[in-house]
Amino acid sequence: MPSSQEQALALFQEMVQDTLVKRGCLSDNLRRGIYACALMGWDAQKERFRAELNGFAGDQVLPWYRQQQHVVTVWRSTVPAMTTFTRMFVEGLLPEYEPKRQDIASGMTQLELVQTTGISYSMSGTKEVYSRLDKANIIFNETLQIPASTIQLILARIMDWCFEFATQACILLEFGSFTEETFNGYRAAVDDKLSAMGLGQSLNAISSNLKSTEPLSWQLAVLGCRALLQKVADVLWRDPRPIYDELRGQGPGGKLQVTQDKYKNRLMAYLHQKGARTSGEDFLSRQLNRLADSVDDLIDLQSKAKAEIAYRDAVLAVVTTYSVLGELCIRTNMQPVTQYEPITY
Repeated sequence: MPSSQEQALALFQEMVQDTLVKRGCLSDNLRRGIYACALMGWDAQKERFRAELNGFAGDQVLPWYRQQQHVVTVWRSTVPAMTTFTRMFVEGLLPEYEPKRQDIASGMTQLELVQTTGISYSMSGTKEVYSRLDKANIIFNETLQIPASTIQLILARIMDWCFEFATQACILLEFGSFTEETFNGYRAAVDDKLSAMGLGQSLNAISSNLKSTEPLSWQLAVLGCRALLQKVADVLWRDPRPIYDELRGQGPGGKLQVTQDKYKNRLMAYLHQKGARTSGEDFLSRQLNRLADSVDDLIDLQSKAKAEIAYRDAVLAVVTTYSVLGELCIRTNMQPVTQYEPITY
């Protein structure tokens, strides 16, 4: 009987082949991902596949391609039929369509059903607009529309993520020893650069805690990863301004907030400043978004540190941390940004 690793490898290979030849459906690949991750004991990744399939809960971090997507608020008149002349009066006071952006957490089942039509939700908002022609108020009800183009883009991004994860999983499971050797060399490069920044002690503490047989030490290793990323952000991003105007985010004016508590945002701003001058816009965007996903997954995983954490999850946190820091070391000169500059594309 095949081992759990062999069964998981076969499932990931099916996911890759299905994507390459475009047979099967994305939902099936997500289900394969759930089962394969369960076989390997990859709990955090299993939950990510499950969330993509069934929808993200309110306390789960959304991947970048589900955040702030294009939707439209439509104001529908409660009057069954309005003449064109009357509508001209009304539209002069109330735009019928108001573009906006919103997070989309729906699961694959719902997204696939409406990918060609889009979907509308009745909202609670109402407005009254006075019609000079009718000499009366006309009531409008709020409707939120998610266009088919937005849903199709999200589905394409999920497919890309699923394919990339399955590809990397195949490499890891099929060439495990070689991957381990490569990672050790990768780790040595990261250790050297971070030690030069005065962060070697943090790395040593993480390594020591991970070698322990006590679950409490594994928790400390995970928390140490979060603290290390915070320290790296402190060293690399020194611009005192609270907002980074060059990237969209949840701050004032829809811009990226880079205050002391937003270490992920500060690292993203740092990457944007450093990478925009050396890479094409499309390539850089893909790399930044992939890094954002890695950091988001790490944050979601590290929330487990509030309770007892399994050893495999602690190892995964450390590996993910080194991957994110490795991207920083490879793609930037690791010199701090003291005052960011506008990016010209």
